Amino acid sequence: MMNPEMKTPAPIAALLQRRSILGSALLLGGLLAAAARAQVKAQSTLAAMPDQEADRMRTSIHQEIDFKASAERLYEALLDSKQFSAFSGEAAQIDRRAGGAFSLFGGKIVGRNIELVPNERIVQAWRPANWDPGVYSIAKFELRRRGAEVHIVFDHTGFPQGGFEHLDEGWKIRYWDPLEKFIA
Repeated sequence: MMNPEMKTPAPIAALLQRRSILGSALLLGGLLAAAARAQVKAQSTLAAMPDQEADRMRTSIHQEIDFKASAERLYEALLDSKQFSAFSGEAAQIDRRAGGAFSLFGGKIVGRNIELVPNERIVQAWRPANWDPGVYSIAKFELRRRGAEVHIVFDHTGFPQGGFEHLDEGWKIRYWDPLEKFIA
């Protein structure tokens, strides 16, 4: 039987104390590593998910699209009333001059051509007809030749907050996808 008044010899006590400290440090390190892994996983999940509130506040869109067509072909399809009607499936009236008015998708989109550089750039004051009167955004199409293809750098800026999701998807569905099929 051990006498409770007997003390553990100093070398054994020091060894036990070191083991206790090491065990605590390993436990704490394991907990911190697990917490760090959980935080990284949460951050990557957040990064993968679009921030819907941030998107709701956005007032600009940037898209880049490649087409297997000439710059001339794309420029004409975007500015010729008959060709625009053909690829969009809806009526279009386009005055091809700088300052000229346009009405697209059966009057759902209206505006004016601000700058036209043949086969290189189209800049338009652009608006859905249901926006408040006088509210316009800017749609800019840069056509960049890449061999037999054209790379369109598209920027749409100045639209009201809350329109990003609808407009971002709309450009793909109403312009790029049907235009790609049309020029094929």
